[in-house]
Amino acid sequence: MCGTPSGIVCEQCDEHKCRHSWHAGVGEAGREALDELLYGLRIGANAIPTALLFLGITALAYALLPRATGGICDGLLTVTFLWQLVGSLLGPSIWVLDLTPFAHVGLVPAHPVNNAAAALLTAIGLLAGVAALAAFRRRDLTAS
Repeated sequence: MCGTPSGIVCEQCDEHKCRHSWHAGVGEAGREALDELLYGLRIGANAIPTALLFLGITALAYALLPRATGGICDGLLTVTFLWQLVGSLLGPSIWVLDLTPFAHVGLVPAHPVNNAAAALLTAIGLLAGVAALAAFRRRDLTAS
C-alpha cells in the first residue's frame, strides 16, 4: 500500500492505494512548475547586476552627499536610461553607447546573458557599497 488517494489505480502494482501513479502525476506537474519558475528567475536575474550597480552608487552618494542623493541618483538613472533609449539615434561610436549599464543587460531569452558584463557591473556596485560603508564609518553619526 503506497498511500495514493482512493480510486487511483497504480500502473506498477495494480492496487487502488499505491503512490507510484499518484507521485508520477505530481512529479511531472512539479517538474513543469519548477522549470517555469527557474525560467522566470533566470530572466529576472538578468537585471540584478544593474540594480546592484545603482544600489551601490546610491549608497555611496548617500554616504558622501546625503542632501544631494536624490538628485544624483535620479539624474544618473534618467540619463543612463535615456542614453540607452535614444542614444543610438544620434549615431555615436559603439563604445559611447556601451557607457550605459542598460546596454549590458542581455535580452533573455532572445540573447544570452553577458556574464562578463554582469560580473563587472556587480563588482562595481559592490565596490561602491564597500566605499559607502567606509564613508559612513568616517562620518560623525551617533545613535540617539
